[in-house]
Amino acid sequence: MENILYEHVYYIIKETKKPKYLDFYELTEKDLKDPEIYLEQTIRYNDKWFFITTGKQYFATEISSLLAPKIFIKYLYRPKEELKIYP
Repeated sequence: MENILYEHVYYIIKETKKPKYLDFYELTEKDLKDPEIYLEQTIRYNDKWFFITTGKQYFATEISSLLAPKIFIKYLYRPKEELKIYP
């Protein structure tokens, strides 16, 4: 029997009070459908500052890795939550 782990890469949009870069992007929900474009950049979303990074998670089955959320938003002093972006 093979033990296989499935890696899932997701994006975390973390709120920050001290933006890292002076150049930033003013984004709306439709702009966040492809967060890879803004990776490691400062953005402004809903009148707050955020920084976009990635995270990894491992799953035992391929189906659970494919169904896992792709984008999370992390406000200060709150746990991260799935960012629901509708088409």
